[in-house]
Amino acid sequence: MLFNVFWLSMSVSWVIEANTELNYVWALSAALIAVSVIEPVFDLLFPLEEELYD
Repeated sequence: MLFNVFWLSMSVSWVIEANTELNYVWALSAALIAVSVIEPVFDLLFPLEEELYD
């Protein structure tokens, strides 16, 4: 999950930096906040690990 947050936040920060006038540090901060809210939704919709039910 940490790897998913890392690459997703880096991608989102690049998009934010390219489309706004924020520098990279502020774009990364905004991306980390956005990803921390959105990423759990992705985990619910598309789980990467198979759930085992006993």
